[in-house]
Formats: sequence, structure tokens, C-alpha cells
Amino acid sequence: LRENGAAALYFHHVQPLLDTLNARKIRPLLWHDMMLTWDDEALRNMGRQAGIVIWGYHGHPDESPHHFSSQQIARFAELGLTTFGATAFKGAEGTNVDRPVFASRMKNAAGWVEISQRHHLAGLITTGWSRYCYNTCQCEAFEACLDILLAQALLMHDGHYPEDIMAQAPEMIGKLWKREEGERYAKVRAAAEHFAAMHEDVWYDVRTHLSHWAALRHDPRRRPSALYQQTFEKHYEAAVKSGEEYRAALAPLIPGACLDAYFMERLTAVKLVKDIPLPS
Repeated sequence: LRENGAAALYFHHVQPLLDTLNARKIRPLLWHDMMLTWDDEALRNMGRQAGIVIWGYHGHPDESPHHFSSQQIARFAELGLTTFGATAFKGAEGTNVDRPVFASRMKNAAGWVEISQRHHLAGLITTGWSRYCYNTCQCEAFEACLDILLAQALLMHDGHYPEDIMAQAPEMIGKLWKREEGERYAKVRAAAEHFAAMHEDVWYDVRTHLSHWAALRHDPRRRPSALYQQTFEKHYEAAVKSGEEYRAALAPLIPGACLDAYFMERLTAVKLVKDIPLPS
């Protein structure tokens, strides 16, 4: 790396894969963020062998100072590379979220549609992330996010989507797929939204409990009232109950072991923190 630079190290790693795929008339797609510091010739070399996916999941590229800023996109385009843009319909709001934020997802997707036309991108991709890395929580369930996937598909295909897409989504899914799937989706989404609200409440309590614990280590006079602990218990019980209802809605769609992991990662840590006694 010191002698040859980042691009040479990257090519040393992926060149055998590129050669194998290209020999079979398969053109791979590679995410762009490892290539930001490369010189123009290294980028052109990669562009001859693969398509480049420029990804960014928050806000409009024109407003971003990060790896998917409009300046970065323009550079890739000016070099004549075959580039794609990537948004996300789920998995971009955090590792412990149960429903994506519709406005955030659609603002980002709309930004990519506009950028795609301006820089003549080869296409757009919407991604759905399952985990940020192996040892983090699962992201929101795919089955609870079909309305956002549908809205982004319509936006990318038609350039717009119905203003009331959230309300229309179950019926549209029923018409495009099967009526019973639209009805089932409506139940899954309602259960997901309720659990998301309860989950958010109880994680606020987790942060509060840990801050109380840290404060009491230094100042025993800052002990919270008994009402605080009662509220934590109440919110935890509500989250568990809501989780059971959400699990029941997902049960026909997802293996039980996966559901065990999903709810364990969201509620077991809450119980562990809740049961930590405050310093006396």
C-alpha cells in the first residue's frame, strides 16, 4: 500500500474476480466509496472492467459533503465511467429501527432520480440492508417496508408516485400480486408501526436509566423518583406485548429462529439494563 497506493492494492485483490467474470461476459458492479482517492487513470481502468455504483442514503447529493456529493458524481461521469446511483428503501435509519422514515427515504430517492437525469447515469438501484455488519442487530423487517419499496419503484419508473401512496399501498400490492398479500401487508405494517413506537419509548428509558446510573456514581443526591422506575416497567411491558403482536403478524412469513433473533436483539438488552440496580 505504501509503495503502490490504494488503487493498486484494490486491483491486486479483485483483478482475478474481474478477469473471471469478464471472460464469461459478466460485467460486475462495484460500490464506489473505496475509489474516491484514486487517480483518473486507475478509475478509467476500473471503468473498462466494471460498472460503478455511487451510493448514498441520506439527503440529496447536492446537499451532501460526503462520499456521494454531486462533485464526486460529476467526476465519475466526466471520466466516462458507466455509473449507477444507489438509494435505500430500508436499513438506512439505524441498526435498531423497525420502520423506515418515509420522508427521508423518498427525499433521498428523489435526489437520485434528479441526479441520474443530470449526469446520465446508467440506472438506479434501491437497496435493502439486513445488518450493518455481522455482529449488529437486524435492520427492519423487509415485510414491513413494501410501501416504501413500491413508492421508490414508481418514482424511478414514472418520475412520480401518488401522494397517498402510504394509504394506497396495501390495495396496490393486492392488485399487483394477490389480494390476500395486500391485506396481510396492511396488518404487518400496522403491527410494525405500533411496535416501533413502543420500542422507541423503551429505548428512551434505557438511555435515561444509564444516565441516572452514571450520575449516581458521582452524586448520590440525584436519585430519581419511584415513578421513574414504574414508567420504565410500564413501557417495557407495553413493548413486550406489542412485540408479541408484531411477531404474530410476521410468523407466517419469517422462520421462527429469525424472529427470535429480531426480538431478542431489541428487547433482551432493554431488560438487562432495566434490571441493573441503581447505586445505593
